Amino acid sequence: MLKSYHSWQYRLFVLFICSHKNYITARGKGDYQIDYVPAPRFTEADKNNDKRSLQRALDRRLYLLLYGKAHGAPSRKPVWHFPEKVYESEDTMRKCAESALESIIGDLSNTYFVGNAPMGHMVVQPSKYLSGSTSFKRFFFKSQVIATNKFNIAKCKDFVWVTKDELMKMKMSMVRSLLTTRGFSTSSEKLVASVLFERLPVVIPKIDPVVYAFQEFSFRWRQQYQRRYPDEFLDKSDARGKGDYQIDYVPAPRFTEADKNNDKRSLQRALDRRLYLLLYGKAHGAPSRKPVWHFPEKVYESEDTMRKCAESALESIIGDLSNTYFVGNAPMGHMVVQPSKYQSGSTSFKRFFFKSQLIATNKFNIAKCKDFVWVTKDELMKYFPEQAEFFNKMIIS
Repeated sequence: MLKSYHSWQYRLFVLFICSHKNYITARGKGDYQIDYVPAPRFTEADKNNDKRSLQRALDRRLYLLLYGKAHGAPSRKPVWHFPEKVYESEDTMRKCAESALESIIGDLSNTYFVGNAPMGHMVVQPSKYLSGSTSFKRFFFKSQVIATNKFNIAKCKDFVWVTKDELMKMKMSMVRSLLTTRGFSTSSEKLVASVLFERLPVVIPKIDPVVYAFQEFSFRWRQQYQRRYPDEFLDKSDARGKGDYQIDYVPAPRFTEADKNNDKRSLQRALDRRLYLLLYGKAHGAPSRKPVWHFPEKVYESEDTMRKCAESALESIIGDLSNTYFVGNAPMGHMVVQPSKYQSGSTSFKRFFFKSQLIATNKFNIAKCKDFVWVTKDELMKYFPEQAEFFNKMIIS
C-alpha cells in the first residue's frame, strides 16, 4: 500500500510538469502574439536632410550649433557658433557655461554636464575688421542631452544638429583642433609641466614657545579643578607596565648625521620639515642655456593631460612612480615666463606646477642631472630669489 502511494505521487508530479510545459509552449499564441518590427535606422529627417531635428543620424553624435551674434565675430555679423556667454560674476566657469545653455534651451533638467573642468580652450586673437578689440580666451564645456528629443531653442536666427564630419565642413576653424586632437591651446605658446616633489615631515615638528607656554598654563589651570581619585586606585595605575613587560623606549634623534654634515642630497635631514627636490642641469627657458637649479619638468607634447606630462617628467628622473603620489589632477599654480634679453628669437611660455609626494622610501636613484638637493621651503627661496614671492604664496606649508 505504501509502495503504490509513492508511485501515485510520482505520476502526479510528472503530470504537473508536462501540463506546465504545455502551458508555457502555448503562451504567446493567439491574441497575445506580438510581431516585433525594429524602427528604421534611416528616418524621415535623414531623407529630408532636416538638420533641425534630433531624429537623424541615430548612430552618430550630434552637436548643437547656433546662427547669430557671437563674441569676437568679424564685422559683428551673424556666424555659426556654440552656445556661449561672456564670464561676468559667476562662481565658476562651469556656472557660466550652464547659464549660456540655459538661456538657449530654457531648462537644464534634460541635460548633463560632463565634469567641472573644460574639455579644452583656445586664445582668440582680435580680428582686423574689429577696431579696438582685444584677444580673449574661449573655454569649451561638454554637456549631453538626456531623455528628450526636442528643445525649444531661442535667442538665435537658426540652429542645426550636426555630426562631427558635418561640423568640420563648416567654416569654424576653432572646432578642428578641439575635435580632431585634444589640445589645451591653439596658440603657439609652449606649455611646461613642473613637479613639486616633496617629502612630508617624518617626526612631529617642535612646538612653538608661545604654544608651549599656553599649554603649560592650561595644564596648571586644570590641575586646580581636577577630580581627586582614591589612593588605592592611583597605586594600581602606577603599578601597570612594571615587571617583565617593561620596555625602555629611546626615541631616535631629531638631529641626524645628515643635519650635522649639511648633506642636502640625503632625505635623512630636517625630519620635522617638508623637503623639495631640486635638480641642477639644463632647463627650458634658462638664460644662455646654462645649467640652472630647477624642478623636474617636461615640455608638453602629445600627452592626454598636463598631469600625464608631469608624471612623465618625474618618471624620467627617478625611474619609477610606485613610491610617489600625485595630489589631484589640477596644477597647484602656474606662471608665465617671459623670454630673457639674452635669448634671441625665444618666446614666452607657461609653466604649470603639479604636487607629488614621496611614499614609503628614503632613497632614489636620481638621474639625468648634474646634481640634486632636497631643500626646505626656506632654503628653496634662496635658489629662486626672483620668484621667491610667487613660491612663498604657492607653497603654503
